[in-house]
Amino acid sequence: LLSARARSLTLARPIGTAVGGLFLVVALLSFGTTSAMMVADHYLRRSYEVDMPQSLEYARKAESAMPLVAQYRMRTAYLLGSVAQRDTAEGTAPGALESAVVAYEDLLEFDSNNYEAVVRYADLLNAVHPAGGELSADRALEVSRIARRLFPAGLYPRVCEARALMNLERPHDAVEVLAPVWDADADYAEPGILYARALWSAGRREEAVSAARGLTSLYPDDSEVQALVAEIGVLSATE
Repeated sequence: LLSARARSLTLARPIGTAVGGLFLVVALLSFGTTSAMMVADHYLRRSYEVDMPQSLEYARKAESAMPLVAQYRMRTAYLLGSVAQRDTAEGTAPGALESAVVAYEDLLEFDSNNYEAVVRYADLLNAVHPAGGELSADRALEVSRIARRLFPAGLYPRVCEARALMNLERPHDAVEVLAPVWDADADYAEPGILYARALWSAGRREEAVSAARGLTSLYPDDSEVQALVAEIGVLSATE
């Protein structure tokens, strides 16, 4: 019979071999992940250094290297969205919008709490209206409300929601969304501009004119505010 010491040594060998093998597997996996991330980071950097379509090609390579990391998927979705906005404005390549929508929907399914992705997707859907149809406006409203849930105190999610409501011809609702915050940021005129337009579209003309005048005091050098004031002045004169 083997002594107790001999038996313990005999059992220790396979255990030691198994542990050593496990450490080797972990090391190889760690090395593989690090290498893949280095490749992905390289392509991600390159995507910022070149113009389209090479930029999109590099972004897709970065995503392929690390498909389970949201930032690489985000870059691809953003670039597809940029192409979609350009092509929609030019009336060319309608398939670009579908590709961008699929990329963003996949990204949000993968990471539903990604605030940056949610806001950029809402921006895209609002920007391509009316080419995207009523469905894209409805989805823009849904996504904007997700952004407000993720960042309740944020000003920009309200702007996204108000844009979607205006695209859906619901100016009264847009007014309600913007009323508490339209003049909250001294460096950001867009909420106020959108608020004045919503008031005008809702038939609240005197309030719209008053808001436009208030904007000229808050943002005296803003060209978009000046254009809004001129537009509302012309509209008022024709009524």
